[in-house]
Amino acid sequence: MLAKVRTVRAGASALVAFGTLTAALLIIMLGQPLVTGALLPPIDLSTRARLTALDGFDARARPTSIIYTPLKTGDATAVLPQLQLSVRAGQRSDPQPVRVIHNGRFSLPAGTYTIAVQFNSRGMERPEPLSLQIGRNGPPMQTWTVDGHPRQLWQMSLWLPVDANFVGLRGSAEAERAIEAITITPNSVVNAGARPHIPLVLSAAIYPAANLYFHSEQTYPEAAGFWTRGKQGTQFTVAIPPGQRETVVLRMHPGSKGNAATVSTFGWQQHVSLKPGDAAEIELPTFATGVIPVSIDAEGGFFPRDFDPTSNDRRFLGFWVEVKKGKVQGHDNPR
Repeated sequence: MLAKVRTVRAGASALVAFGTLTAALLIIMLGQPLVTGALLPPIDLSTRARLTALDGFDARARPTSIIYTPLKTGDATAVLPQLQLSVRAGQRSDPQPVRVIHNGRFSLPAGTYTIAVQFNSRGMERPEPLSLQIGRNGPPMQTWTVDGHPRQLWQMSLWLPVDANFVGLRGSAEAERAIEAITITPNSVVNAGARPHIPLVLSAAIYPAANLYFHSEQTYPEAAGFWTRGKQGTQFTVAIPPGQRETVVLRMHPGSKGNAATVSTFGWQQHVSLKPGDAAEIELPTFATGVIPVSIDAEGGFFPRDFDPTSNDRRFLGFWVEVKKGKVQGHDNPR
């Protein structure tokens, strides 16, 4: 392929050498995909638990996208439908610390998504609960009852106002046997530079006034509210749903023993001191993003078994907190 070329002038020799090198590089570039393609199987990025392109997505910092097959350019959001995540039956065999369907644990940045569940030809014999788990602790955030007919495609929308490194679906063994694949498609992603910086999300809950994301190991959401930890800080993030005009109010009481606490967020705090049987309602400030990081620092606490011998609750508790709607923003009277 290479041969000696006699030249008289130094410039001609350099030109011949450059041309030879360019030809060799072109042959390597064109031939490598054919060789490696025959040796290595194609990589399906959608089978991964997270994608770097989603984690770092920022349409303001990188407004243009390039799709190579076929080659085309567009705005940054045009690439989002290509950044799917998925899992199929039998694809992930490694055990997970928290059981989710087909070990389908995903890490998602703040944004909106469509979660599609494809049922196989067997389907479900009866309607089964299907739950959304966000965070490795606590109960599922939301649960639906799904019929799961053979070859049915069931979909739900997910609004995720904060980054979550553990997102998956939970269900019975019967539901798992009937599900062929789960696919998550991003519809919109919050720019990386505009996402709220919060601690790791360990559990989550939906309340009528807001979605809450908890960052403490010993804090577990319940249907009506949650307990903070005694003599410690409890961190959580409040996310007001889009379009909601009411503020968020935290209704707190200390349970069986008097206690005091400081509720705080960026540039704001409020102190409460309550006796058993008393309660206080604290209206949180609002931010343009609708996302409010909150800390409740309790000065004391109690063990439920000290006041109720029949109790099996071993937690050291601070305050019981319920999440309610407050007044309409810009108005003085509550709705």
